[in-house]
Amino acid sequence: MDSLYSWHLLLTGIGFHLIMPIGISSLRVQQLLPCWSCSRKTVHWLLQSVASACVLIGVVLQYINREMKHKHHFTTVHSIVGLLSVVLVVVSLVGGVVALSGWEVRKLVSTVWLYRVHRAVGTAAFLAGMVTLALAYEKRNFKKSFSKETRFALTIATGIAVVITLLGVFKKFTSF
Repeated sequence: MDSLYSWHLLLTGIGFHLIMPIGISSLRVQQLLPCWSCSRKTVHWLLQSVASACVLIGVVLQYINREMKHKHHFTTVHSIVGLLSVVLVVVSLVGGVVALSGWEVRKLVSTVWLYRVHRAVGTAAFLAGMVTLALAYEKRNFKKSFSKETRFALTIATGIAVVITLLGVFKKFTSF
């Protein structure tokens, strides 16, 4: 892990592919760990905060990396969709904090609507992040390191992770 680019790959991959799906799914699980006394919401916001921090740090490191090499920013579909996902992650984080503890805002706007907006923006952020990961599998460094079949398998695994993670979310959307 000697380059900022390597950290970008690691942190954004861990954030979007590992921690975020668990954080989203934690709201569906009755009791994540029997020994924990915290609620599903607490587990959700803790995991999503860690995932978001990984993603944000990973993106900042890549920005610095490109700046140091005097390369242009946001010139590929991967980087543009990635930027969109980061913006949505930040909006979702703010919405989640407001929905959870924004007492003044909750006096003005229904909590149900706050949660709906948070869920919709969070879902869009996760989807954009996973699309960004799938797009990354076709970038030069992945092509250099992995066969076409392996990259295809990674793309399929990413799609399966999206479907499994969002099953409960879409179920919740349709119940309104």
